[in-house]
Amino acid sequence: MSQASTPQKGSRLVLFVIVWAIVSAVVLIGAAIFLFVHLRKNPSRSVAVPSPGTNPVASVSQPTASPFLKSVSIALAEEESGHGLTLIQGIRDGASTIEQVNGVSARALRLEGKRTALNLYFQIDPAFKQEDASSVRIEVEYLDPNQGTMGVHYDARDSAATANAIYREADAPKRLTGSGTWRKAVFHTKEDAAYSNRQNGGADFRIWAKTPVLFLRNVTVTHQASPSSNWTTQFAGTNQVYTTLGAEKPDGDGLHHLTYDTDGRTAIEEVNGTPCRHLDRMAEGRMFGSCYFAINPSFKAGGLTNASVEIEYFARAERSFRLQFDGMDGDTHQRYLPVLAEGATVMRFGTGADYSTAPEIGHWAVATFHLTNAVFRNSQKGGADFRIEAVPPDLCLRRITVTRESSPGSRK
Repeated sequence: MSQASTPQKGSRLVLFVIVWAIVSAVVLIGAAIFLFVHLRKNPSRSVAVPSPGTNPVASVSQPTASPFLKSVSIALAEEESGHGLTLIQGIRDGASTIEQVNGVSARALRLEGKRTALNLYFQIDPAFKQEDASSVRIEVEYLDPNQGTMGVHYDARDSAATANAIYREADAPKRLTGSGTWRKAVFHTKEDAAYSNRQNGGADFRIWAKTPVLFLRNVTVTHQASPSSNWTTQFAGTNQVYTTLGAEKPDGDGLHHLTYDTDGRTAIEEVNGTPCRHLDRMAEGRMFGSCYFAINPSFKAGGLTNASVEIEYFARAERSFRLQFDGMDGDTHQRYLPVLAEGATVMRFGTGADYSTAPEIGHWAVATFHLTNAVFRNSQKGGADFRIEAVPPDLCLRRITVTRESSPGSRK
């Protein structure tokens, strides 16, 4: 008896394997073609195969470091983006136009209406602020057709000792001479810079000027070591800091004499066999000269409102001097608040400024100044806390000592 024929199980299995193989081959060929084309278009993203025995994780390429870690800049009126600084436009008190001056494109700021100051606002790339940006160097290239002043206001940390922290002054304003030529000005912020985008338009800082017209071309912001990083010794538990001039130590025993600013330049000399610093600006035709000093931050950390400053000096002829410190005059912050030496005869000049007449001439002597309402924010030139100003500018200094005082005029 015959039976109806049926498909064999083995035949179905063979057919399935053949179909599966054909489909797999098509998929693999398609994937290979896609990968080949993709790699041709993106050669920089090729995958490196780790060598035997190496850690595959370590072979993965790391993200490229941000180009804004060290400095950010902007070329005004040219390429005003892509370099870490952004010009904030559309602000009423920060208006500017692109103009040609001496054949160069620049941003022009002009006083209009009832405005008394010129402003230009900038925002810093967040990548730059990821690093410690509490202390930076701001370089401004400018052309000044007229006389006036120029400065930088930066967004600082809020503090009871800082008035209007959003617009804190960096260094002392620069004098504009009306040179009509391109020049560069450098400003340094204190150690309290925050850059929290709190100024007008979300800016981090602004360049301001009091002059009819000002042209700005390049602005660069660079990380710099904070003044605190220059000190290796702590003086928080001490009652006194000092420096021996002419034989300064790296830490100055808690007090630094700042010699790098041209306004505070001095020379090491010997007077009667004793090393000292000689402030001598007579040959330059100057009416006065200054010596600048910065106090160790740890000594100021607990508050240093009242202090005495002793200076050991040598005057070859009749001289007058005074001390100017970073302090408060009532509710107003004064970078150069004057104080006269204890018990000294007062000499008043035609400008109305009072100075102490050096009581002793021809040998080493000591003058003492008592300071009250001090804040010592490093607000003077070069980040100084106080300076000694001499008229005429010819004075030798040997030792400067700063001592804490519990109350005005008292000494421990």
